[in-house]
Amino acid sequence: MSYNPLSSLQSTLKNIALVKSRKTFKPIKDDIAKLMLKFDFLKIRGQEFFEEAEELLQKKKYNLAAFNLEQAFQLWIKYLIGKKIGDWPKTHYFSELTPQLAKVYEEEKISEFYRENELFFDSLEDAYFTSRYFPKQFTENGVKMLLEKVKEFIKLLEDLTGEKLL
Repeated sequence: MSYNPLSSLQSTLKNIALVKSRKTFKPIKDDIAKLMLKFDFLKIRGQEFFEEAEELLQKKKYNLAAFNLEQAFQLWIKYLIGKKIGDWPKTHYFSELTPQLAKVYEEEKISEFYRENELFFDSLEDAYFTSRYFPKQFTENGVKMLLEKVKEFIKLLEDLTGEKLL
């Protein structure tokens, strides 16, 4: 089943309207709803994961560094999508997230970067699983290459969206 951002947004808005219509509704729930719609927490968490990845790389904890890079990258993409359409995809696969990001921002450069760097996206996506569930060991060089490519893609996204992520 593919992700439908319009349907997901409509569902979110219906849920907020339902909460507001209840007699027990308190103003704090409105504040929470507004916070949820801002999606800033995804951006902040992405920054925290990125900083942690850099620290773990310095400590030579390459598996955790790779995992944190993947988490940062994933959260930033979800943040950008969420901020634009009001909800984010409930997947962690870059093969789904990146095309959705390109579609939402109507930017062919995002799709082009993905096609030209598909091996990078696959390697970063592998970090999600292998750093936790498999005996694979990430190397210093491998994590540094992931880090540089993440920075390159984030720079592209910042230029295209006007958002400061790093």
